[in-house]
Amino acid sequence: MLFTAAVVVAFAGAAHAFYANTPVVELTASNFNQVYDDTNVWMIEFYAPWCGHCQRLTPEYIKAAKNVEGLAKLGAINCDEQSNQPICGPFGVRGFPTLKVLPWNAKNANDAIDYQGARSGASIAKHVLGQIANHVKKVSSGASHDEFAAGEGGKVLLFSTKPAVTTLYKALAQQFKNRLSFAQAAMSDSELAAQYGVESAPALLVLPADGGEPVRFDGKLKPLVLGKFLSGYAPALKTRGGSKSGGSQKSESAEPARPKTPVQDELWRVSSAADYKARCQERPGTCVIGLFDPLGDHFDTYRDALAAVLDEHKGGAFTLVWLDAFEQEGVLKALGLYGQDLPQLVVINDGKRAWNRFIGSFDAERIGKYLGKIKNGVQSVQKLGANVDVAGAFVTEKSAAAKDEL
Repeated sequence: MLFTAAVVVAFAGAAHAFYANTPVVELTASNFNQVYDDTNVWMIEFYAPWCGHCQRLTPEYIKAAKNVEGLAKLGAINCDEQSNQPICGPFGVRGFPTLKVLPWNAKNANDAIDYQGARSGASIAKHVLGQIANHVKKVSSGASHDEFAAGEGGKVLLFSTKPAVTTLYKALAQQFKNRLSFAQAAMSDSELAAQYGVESAPALLVLPADGGEPVRFDGKLKPLVLGKFLSGYAPALKTRGGSKSGGSQKSESAEPARPKTPVQDELWRVSSAADYKARCQERPGTCVIGLFDPLGDHFDTYRDALAAVLDEHKGGAFTLVWLDAFEQEGVLKALGLYGQDLPQLVVINDGKRAWNRFIGSFDAERIGKYLGKIKNGVQSVQKLGANVDVAGAFVTEKSAAAKDEL
C-alpha cells in the first residue's frame, strides 16, 4: 500500500512537469488569456497525464515547439486538473490528446481549428507554420515605398534577394501585428537601396515611430534574436479583450501614464551644455540645430526660416534650436564643420548616436522637405564618432568670458 501511494505521488509530480523546461507553454485557467492577447498563431494540446497517447506525443510535441520557437507558439493544458475545466469544456474536448490551432485573431474557443494531421514533430511544425498569414507589403522606389514610409507608427523594411516572403519574416510581421508595419524591397532596386545606404542583402532596417533615422539590425538572423530587437521599437502589446470562453479576464493594473513632452511653441536658443541636454537630449526624437552668426547680415532671415519650419513640424518628431556658431565654435569643431560658411543646419539624435548635415539653400521650404525625408527614412544619416560629445563641446559662460579677455 505504501508502495502504491509512492508511485501515485511520483506520477502526479511528473504530470505537473509534463513540459517543464521546454519551449511548450504550460497553460492553465489563470494564464490562458495570453493565447488571445498576442497575435501569434497558437497550437494547443489538451491532455491528461495518465493518457498513454499523450505520453507518447510529448517528445514529438517538444520537437515541434523547438522547430517553431520564435515563429509561433505551442501550448498545452492539463484537462485532468479540475481548475482547468472551465477552459477545456468550451473547446469540446472528448478525448486525449486533442490538438487545436488558434489563428492570430482568435477571440474564443469557437475560433479553434482541429488538427487532424500526423502526430510527428515535423508534421505538427509544418502545419503550424502554414497557418501564419502574410502581413508583409512589397514596396519599390516611388509611390509604394513613400506611402509605406509615411504611414503611422514604427516600420520594418527588409531588403532581400528572394522573390517570396520567407516564413521567418512573415512570422515576425505576425508577431508584431498592429504594432509595427512590415515591408520588403528587392535588393535589385538600386535606387531604393541607395537611399538607405544598403549594399548587400539581407538587410533589415527599422524606421522608428518618432521619425528618427533608420536603424539597421546587425545581429544573427534568428527568430528569437530578431524578436528581441524589434521589441525595442514596438509599443507594448495591448490585450484584445473580446469574449474569452473559459478563463477569467486578466486583471492587471494599468501602467501609469507617462507625462507628455511639452509641445515646443517657439524656436529655442541653446547657449550651454545644460540648454543642449534639456532641449536635445532629454526630449524624444531628433534635434534640428541652426548654426548662425548673429552679427551676420541675414541672421534674422535665417532664424525666421527655421521658425517657420517649427510651425510646420510643431509637436512632431523634431525639436528645433539655434546657437551662436562663433560663441560655440567647439560644437562646429566636434562636428567637423569648423571653418565652413554659415549658416549651417544639422540634425542630431544623441540617443542613437546619429547625425546628418543639411546641404542646400537655407529656406523654410527646402528645410521642411529635408526633414520630411529624415522622418520617412529616405534621407540617410551618419553615425556620430565614438569620441564626439556635442554637449561637452559647449563652452560655459565663464570660459566664454575668459576667451574675450586680453
